[in-house]
Amino acid sequence: MSSLIINLYIKEKKVWKETEEKTESLMDMLMQLPAAIAIMRGPDHVFEMANEFYYDIVGKTDLIGIPGRQAIGETVSLGLWDIIDNVYHTGEPFVATEFPVFNGGHKNGSQELRYFKFSINPLYNNNHSVDGILIHAVDVTELVNTRNIIQESGEQFRFLANNIPQIVWKAN
Repeated sequence: MSSLIINLYIKEKKVWKETEEKTESLMDMLMQLPAAIAIMRGPDHVFEMANEFYYDIVGKTDLIGIPGRQAIGETVSLGLWDIIDNVYHTGEPFVATEFPVFNGGHKNGSQELRYFKFSINPLYNNNHSVDGILIHAVDVTELVNTRNIIQESGEQFRFLANNIPQIVWKAN
């Protein structure tokens, strides 16, 4: 009987170690993604994890263990926390394709308008209740700026085409 208990204990310890290693590997992968990732827990949205790209967006260096509104309260005026609250309470994800954010993360203190495609997703516990939020954001600023340049060029071309005298020359 005691050898059975010992074997079960050894097996359980091995499973826990493997689970911890896989969790650590997953967290390492999330930290290296070329996208902003943050995980918050509880109704106060306490930061549990944020990668470097997320820190760059919000212009902060340490958020872990701090409630969201306290950590980055300057984003309240964007309506972001109302959206996060809604996702947390309803379990319905939120997706934005070109969300504008003034990024204050520059060392010289300047701000830059950047656009992000992002999603705010509920995280569920073992009881299938929402207990956290996952934020995933990709910087699409270059795409938005390029599209705007193309649109402006098209408008300029249409203006010129509509205002130049309609003379066609034929060369022989």
